[in-house]
Amino acid sequence: MKKIFVMSIISFLFFVNVFPVRLIYGIENNILKLQIGNKMMYVNDVPQEVDVPPIIVGTKVFVPLRYIVEPLGATITWNDAEKKAAVCFKGTLIELCSGSRVIVVIKKDKLWYFKPLTVPFLIIKGRIMVPVEFVENLNCIWKYDGRSGIITILSKRKSPQRLRLN
Repeated sequence: MKKIFVMSIISFLFFVNVFPVRLIYGIENNILKLQIGNKMMYVNDVPQEVDVPPIIVGTKVFVPLRYIVEPLGATITWNDAEKKAAVCFKGTLIELCSGSRVIVVIKKDKLWYFKPLTVPFLIIKGRIMVPVEFVENLNCIWKYDGRSGIITILSKRKSPQRLRLN
């Protein structure tokens, strides 16, 4: 019995140290990595090409909205007549209007709240570019390394003490 218990603990420790944390916590826990000016991004270490790379405007880092929300399981639509984007994510609708510094968050068909953005989104080469802090509305955390230009976006997990952005 003691031998089985010891072997179970050794197996568990091996599993935890060998396999990526996101496999333990499930598919919801995506890690996205982008780099300023680079058209290659990584979703859970799998390369994916983007047609518009992240950019810096003034002091703000902008990322392409579609390439951020889709790997997280969200959908995005664009209403050209109203110049409005809508992101649907886990029962929440987030609306962004062109030129506006406010997003509208609707949960279960009821207005939940308005949230200010520091800057409005941009449209570059037909792609919506949002300030990177927008991902906080998608239950993610982010980190920007100014030296390397790397942006890391990580979906939040149930136990925040396990979050690592390295």
